[in-house]
Amino acid sequence: ISKAWPKNPQTLVSLSDIALRISDPALASQLASDAIRMDPLSSKARVLKAIALETQLKFRDAIPYRVSVLKLQPWGTTNMVALIKDYLKIGQQDKALQVQLLIARIEPNGEDANAAAILLRR
Repeated sequence: ISKAWPKNPQTLVSLSDIALRISDPALASQLASDAIRMDPLSSKARVLKAIALETQLKFRDAIPYRVSVLKLQPWGTTNMVALIKDYLKIGQQDKALQVQLLIARIEPNGEDANAAAILLRR
């Protein structure tokens, strides 16, 4: 696909976002992958890749992208909540709990901390 699309990774990120909005997660995933190849530090491309995989119910495949975003943006609690959801979908409650504790350290009374606590109360 990268041969047919623009060589600018930001354009690919935008196209990936559009593909998700028109319910084409496979195309969104490929565009996000192309953007990541061009810009390995693009957290937005990695988030879009994870969302595309999650939309296809490929939670286990989405986790490495969420974890890589966590490394690029260690304060990104919204990504952490999505990572908790992925871990819970594949039955890894212990890892979900570790992420919840990290959120609680970053923003103990924040909206994402509350969301994480609710997810883990199940």
